[in-house]
Amino acid sequence: MKKLLNNPFNQFKLFHEELIKLVSTTNMPTERNGINGITTESQLNKTFPYHMVLSTCSNNIPTSRVVMLRDFNEKGLKFYTSHQSRKGKDIKENSICSVNFNWFPIKKQIIIRGNVERLSEEVSDLFFKTRPISAQISVLVSKQSEVIEDDYDFEKELKKYDNHNKDNLKRPNSWGGYNIIPNMFEFWSDENDKLTYGLGFIKRVRYTKIKRERDNENDNSINRSARVNKGVIKGLSTSKDSNNSDNNTNSNEWKIELLHP
Repeated sequence: MKKLLNNPFNQFKLFHEELIKLVSTTNMPTERNGINGITTESQLNKTFPYHMVLSTCSNNIPTSRVVMLRDFNEKGLKFYTSHQSRKGKDIKENSICSVNFNWFPIKKQIIIRGNVERLSEEVSDLFFKTRPISAQISVLVSKQSEVIEDDYDFEKELKKYDNHNKDNLKRPNSWGGYNIIPNMFEFWSDENDKLTYGLGFIKRVRYTKIKRERDNENDNSINRSARVNKGVIKGLSTSKDSNNSDNNTNSNEWKIELLHP
């Protein structure tokens, strides 16, 4: 990672754009043909950059699953699911979660931790209307994460919606959106098979720009941040974000620390 941005949201965007550019011009393996199977037009090419492993925890038992990232900006990461699913119940009990993006084609990995909030009914309604009718019906029919009873008839349930279209299907109250508000980013990059640097972005209420005059043995964390910001570490340099100045609150509230690989 030769250049670091002061704002982790922009660092994420930079990595994400690099991945999208690569997968749009490179054939990815498809699940149908196995890990070595190659096709010219793969659905995985379109969806892979938006796959994220969401980890939740309740009763001290962690659970992970892949969900789709539906939106990302400085307000957070949005995804949609059933409120009655395991992850929905976990979030209700414990709003702290973690997500992982393993972008192996570009040799990068990102861990994000934060608090989860439910999106408004209006936002969930709008997103539900954008989904294909098959996906809408799936939400209405599936009781996500619940045990399927022996007498449950999927075909019978599906037939109830034979004469429906997207305009007259209503989002169930048991399904909606969530927003993860990050308080920690950790970026990993394994470039050229050299030493991997981990870049940890720890959110603070206030960001204090550090000007390193001399080493202070009693404040190693400040010195580490200063060295990163001054670009002293060999092979690394920091850069102003293209759409953020040094006076931008969003970038100044983040402290940058260099982690051992």
